[in-house]
Order: sequence, then C-alpha cells, then structure tokens
Amino acid sequence: GQNITIKDKKAKILTLLSTQSANLLSKDQWRLLEEKDLEENYVSLTTVVGNLPNSDGLIREINDWSPRSYYILSFEYLTHGKSFKMIIYDKSLQKDSNFRKVLDEDLRSSEWKPYETIFKSSNDAYLASLQILKSKGGLIDEIATNAKNSKIEIKNLDIATATVSAEF
Repeated sequence: GQNITIKDKKAKILTLLSTQSANLLSKDQWRLLEEKDLEENYVSLTTVVGNLPNSDGLIREINDWSPRSYYILSFEYLTHGKSFKMIIYDKSLQKDSNFRKVLDEDLRSSEWKPYETIFKSSNDAYLASLQILKSKGGLIDEIATNAKNSKIEIKNLDIATATVSAEF
C-alpha cells in the first residue's frame, strides 16, 4: 500500500481504485507569466496571463480537466531552502467566471523531496492550470528575498485522473 495525502476534507473514507492514467499535463513547456525586457536605461514588464490571481511565476496548462473529478498530483522538488507555492486553479466555461484555487501548497526543502496528493476539481470546472511561484510574506520569506538567488527544481511532474470510491 501507498499513503497519499487527501486534499478533500469532506470525505470520511476515500478508496483509491485505480491510478493507471495518462499524464494530463500539456505537452508545452513551462511558461513564465511575465515577459521582461531589461536594458541599461529601459525596463518593461508584461503580464502574459492576466486572468490568474497571481501574475508571476511559472505556469503549465492541464489537459482533459473534468468537473467533480479526483486527480493525483506527484513530483519531486528541491527549493534549496527557499519557500515556494504550488497552486492549481480551475475555471468553468462560463464567460465571466474566475479561476478558483483547488490546491494550494507550500514547498520548501534542502534536498530532493517527493510530493504526492489526491484532490478534487470544482463542480463546474473544465479548464485548469498549475502555477509555481515564490512565497511572499513572513520573516523567513523576507530573509530569503534578501538572499542572492531563489531557485526551485521540479522533476517527474505527473497529474493523472484517479478512480475512487468515496463514503461521505
């Protein structure tokens, strides 16, 4: 057996029936949410994706997103002792809908660390994105901001649908 943290506090018992599924991450590479043009006497910063609540960091689209579905997210990460956030947003197809946080995790490590969780999409969501960004706020992050570099490394990133049986 394998223990996986469950990010659905409403379920009393959640039985994982299957994990055999294709990785739902888009085949595209990670994208920066900002485009920067830095010159000696000129600077320009453009937000590429304006509809996410945070307009910095890295983003990756998630394919084949379905409402009221369970997903398994797994990866390994190394933050070199700095604090980062990993957020998954989803959104309905309604014209004026906003992205909603489905998952929000703090990441911090000084060595490679595995991460794995099961979470559920929103009731009417059909679009989703994964975002990685530098944590902000608090004394530790203030000290980290003054440090030379903040770096996160991620490998073996996988998001797959999970077939579950839940008792509520």
